[in-house]
Amino acid sequence: MKTGRKVLAVLLCTVLVLSLCSWAAAEDEDAVFTSPGTYTATASGRNGDVTLTVTYSENAIEAIDSVHEETPPIGGAAIEEMTAQVLSDQTLSPDAISGATASSDAFLAALGETAVQAGASVTAEKAA
Repeated sequence: MKTGRKVLAVLLCTVLVLSLCSWAAAEDEDAVFTSPGTYTATASGRNGDVTLTVTYSENAIEAIDSVHEETPPIGGAAIEEMTAQVLSDQTLSPDAISGATASSDAFLAALGETAVQAGASVTAEKAA
C-alpha cells in the first residue's frame, strides 16, 4: 500500500511539473499587430472611466498613456504597475493587482480593446 502512495505522489509531481512547463511556454508567446498605430479604449473602473491610449508597432507595445480618476494609492498605483509590466514584459495579460480589482479589470478591458483594434494575433514564434 505504501508503494502505491509513492507511485501516486511521483505521478502527481510529474503532472505538476509538466503543467508548469506548458504554462511557461505559453508565457513566451509574442503578439503580432497587423495594424500598427495608436489606439484608444475606455472601460469602467472603480471611480469612473479608465482610458488607455496605446501605441503598437508591428511586434511590440511601444507606449501606454492612461487617463483615469482612480484613487491614486490604490487604483492609480495598480494602473501604473500594470502599465510598467505590460511595457517591460511585452504582455497583453499583466497580473491584476490585489485590492484594486475594478481598476485592474478596467485596465485589462481597455488594453484588450486596443490590442483588437491593432489587429493583435498571438503566435508561438518569437521575433528574431
